[in-house]
Amino acid sequence: MWDVLEHIDKADDFIDKCAKLNKPGSYLVLQVPQIDSYFAKRHKDKWKMMGLDHVNYFSKKTITQLLSAHGYEVQTIKSSFEIKLFIMYTILPLIKRLKAKKKISQREANYSINQAEPQQYFNKLTSRPMWQLKIFVFFHNILYNLLSFLNIGEEMIVVAKKVA
Repeated sequence: MWDVLEHIDKADDFIDKCAKLNKPGSYLVLQVPQIDSYFAKRHKDKWKMMGLDHVNYFSKKTITQLLSAHGYEVQTIKSSFEIKLFIMYTILPLIKRLKAKKKISQREANYSINQAEPQQYFNKLTSRPMWQLKIFVFFHNILYNLLSFLNIGEEMIVVAKKVA
């Protein structure tokens, strides 16, 4: 489940249904925003993952507790840095600030971006020639693995095994 659980009103009930469908020995793999991440702590209520569409926030501790309560044993939790989100919600506003005719704040740059613009920007970036994309992916993987190793990421990937 990639970026699903934070949108579910009753995460506990949802995980309970997953647990009933999973047999012992099966795995549940999910990704959710990490409320105790470096970026969440640094940006607090201005953290880009804070939004009306997110009704649940999890830390490593709370996701482990939730899964354990339904018969899962967490095998691993890995910090995840979504480069797409970084490009769409950090780089794009920075470019808008630099291109602005008058000086604008980061907040104004963020609010001047409509809902479709981040995806359009990402689509434009990824429609480059294949050789450029291969270079981008190469450096992306290095950066992703480094940030994950340093536990710097806005999301976490959780692998849990059904034990009971």
